[in-house]
Amino acid sequence: MVVRTRLTALVLALAALTLPLDGARASGPSETEPWYVDQYGGDTPDLNAWFDGRLGIVMPTAPRPMRFVDWRLLHGRKVGRAAGDALATPCCSEPYWVNRENRGKEGWRKVRSAISGLPAIGFLQADRAGANNTWTPNCFDDAFDKASATLADRARRYGPRSGAVKAWIAAQDAVFEACTRSGVELPPPMPNAPAWLSKDRAYQQAALALYDGRWEDAAVDFEAIGHDPASPWRGAA
Repeated sequence: MVVRTRLTALVLALAALTLPLDGARASGPSETEPWYVDQYGGDTPDLNAWFDGRLGIVMPTAPRPMRFVDWRLLHGRKVGRAAGDALATPCCSEPYWVNRENRGKEGWRKVRSAISGLPAIGFLQADRAGANNTWTPNCFDDAFDKASATLADRARRYGPRSGAVKAWIAAQDAVFEACTRSGVELPPPMPNAPAWLSKDRAYQQAALALYDGRWEDAAVDFEAIGHDPASPWRGAA
């Protein structure tokens, strides 16, 4: 009994020597904050007041997006509600209670599926593969949201069964394919395409170049759109 007890004590002592000196670590975010700090900034009235300039208590342990908004306010720079809502949201995540059915990739899939006669699309990937099994976010929810809203508008104005609307969708499918794969090109343009489709296609071409990492091509395309007073995408470009 004495020998076994001493042996057990020796094993425990050796195990303790192998433990990290700075304590155990678990998986999860690299930064933590006190439990009473809402990483999404709080309720809507508090957020709006914050974005409007009411700084409140600045905590160095707050999530980085919140500290960025605080930094701007501390330096006398405006934020505003529209920009603040985007700036203060943690990267690549959002509150669990947000309904994603009509947003992002799922929103695009839903609007697209309402158009009959289209080929089905599989899993939508928005990241680019990198070295050592890494993935880099490339196409964000706002891109899919804008495409969903545009498709709904074009289908309402020109008819969901029109060839022009389906040509628009084919081009947009190529744009989103470029989110994850290199070398994607738009399908051939529709013969005798209406003016609205040509303007939309120019913006789709610029977006595809952007997602494909062809920065100079994208810059040239967006600049041309920005100088086209007839383009509905002039402001965005």
